[in-house]
Amino acid sequence: MAKAGSKTNKKEKSATPTLLTTISSQVVQKTITNTRKDIQDWRRAENLALNVESRQLWPIQLLFKNILKDTTLTSQIENRRLNVLSASFVLQDEQGNELEDLTRNLQNAKWINKINNAIFERKLFFHSLIEVRQENNQVRVNLIPRENVNPFEGLVYFDYTDQTSSINYRNSEEYNKTLFEFGEDFEDLGLLNKSIPHILMKRFTQSCWSELCEIYGIPPRVMKTNTQDPTMRARGEKMLQDMGAAAWMLIDSSEHFEFAQGVSTNGDVYKNFMDFCNAEIRLLITGVQLGQDSKNGSRAKEEVALNMFNDLINADLSEIEEEWNNKLMPAFIQMGIFPEGTKYMYPPSEDIGELFSRTQQALQYYEVDAQWYKQKFGIEVTERRQQSNIFQQGIQPSDSFFV
Repeated sequence: MAKAGSKTNKKEKSATPTLLTTISSQVVQKTITNTRKDIQDWRRAENLALNVESRQLWPIQLLFKNILKDTTLTSQIENRRLNVLSASFVLQDEQGNELEDLTRNLQNAKWINKINNAIFERKLFFHSLIEVRQENNQVRVNLIPRENVNPFEGLVYFDYTDQTSSINYRNSEEYNKTLFEFGEDFEDLGLLNKSIPHILMKRFTQSCWSELCEIYGIPPRVMKTNTQDPTMRARGEKMLQDMGAAAWMLIDSSEHFEFAQGVSTNGDVYKNFMDFCNAEIRLLITGVQLGQDSKNGSRAKEEVALNMFNDLINADLSEIEEEWNNKLMPAFIQMGIFPEGTKYMYPPSEDIGELFSRTQQALQYYEVDAQWYKQKFGIEVTERRQQSNIFQQGIQPSDSFFV
């Protein structure tokens, strides 16, 4: 009995996952089934995620992936994402001088965009866990599937439906060296969780509107005939089936044909509700309604909305900058990817139009550096033009043509 027990213990120890290989390579890939979701599914998934005694986050994460099929949500997320990822960063040394060659080489590096995207998506999915490795002098970034991660307890499940096989990544030696997590506040479960009810209700409303179009889009046809007579009934059914764009029929004097009166509504109640849901999604993701999404807009209104959206983008960039300098850069310097003292910075945003207007005013009184003028506004400048003055050339008013 003792030997049998010892064998069992050895099997249990051998089955315990280790970090000899990457975590992303040990995650079991599973097929995701696409089924219709409703508000009850969302409440059940949210309760499982917030259950302190036994948390299960994979249902809510799979629901996040499901709602990303919504076109309005996708467009708003991509609008914000592209503005964040397209911003140019600067790598500086300890003295604040730009490392131009290093910045130029890494400006379009895919692995840096993957890291920045993981930091950005933290607000959407409330958490991101990435794994960074160096392979053949190249940096590889892998996002650990969020349905396999339990950030509340610091666990990674290699099969998210089996919580007996897991590893505590925060207690591993790779934590904050090759494993990096983004996100600390998990109370609201991210922006996608707040958008779920609007998207699910919009789907239901859209299906109802589609059903209205299917039933009442074409007025029903009614034909009165002697249904007890098989011949007359078969003839009537054949005529109704053969009706098309240029249909005609020949009926008996005892028969009657007409189009039934359709419903008076045209679906405004559905459209208004869907517009409301779309407006809520836009305000949640981008904070404003821009361009074609606004109604009865004006230039002043659009400028105010654009400024608010830019403030939101600047806040995202500040968060990315903070994560790089406090968490990522020290580990990358130790790995030899960056030199000692390197800092990741975003240049402050400038209003080029306002700056150009002030520069033109300053040119009347001060000399402006030609190289700076060319770099800032893209205008080729050679040397300052001398203003002609007829009095400086010795021409007197009496010599004028008009005297």
